[in-house]
Amino acid sequence: MGTEVPHALWVSLVGATVVLAALIKTLFARMGIPALAGYLLLGFLLRLADLRWGLLTEPVRYAFAFLADMGVVALLFEVGLKSHPAALAQKLPRASFIWLGDITLSALFGYAGAYYGLRLPLIPSLVVATALTATSVGVSVAAWQQAINSPNGLDN
Repeated sequence: MGTEVPHALWVSLVGATVVLAALIKTLFARMGIPALAGYLLLGFLLRLADLRWGLLTEPVRYAFAFLADMGVVALLFEVGLKSHPAALAQKLPRASFIWLGDITLSALFGYAGAYYGLRLPLIPSLVVATALTATSVGVSVAAWQQAINSPNGLDN
């Protein structure tokens, strides 16, 4: 009997976050701001609330991780369905140049910040540099989702 109230609070927290995410998407679209900025703000506020009240218990974290994974899968599936491979392949040379620059700069800044700024040893600094070269799939997919209605290789 005593565990029903925490479960109800966990479900309510996750449900309220999903509703807030939908509201953020609509509100930020009207303001001309990428919804991703609002999602980051919502995550930051949830983290602050967790520090204050300890809201993000293990079941809540698991639920958010599950929703995040399902969201990425759904977005990748949608992008895959609406993509034109030939048109995207034409953009590959320019995109590869940008990707290579992004990876190089991320690695250099990560390494320099860890090794010189934080004074970490060589191996941990290389790990930080490697971690920063990995592009977040969520950020990339959000950019792809915004491009879906553009003439740059995707359906309308």
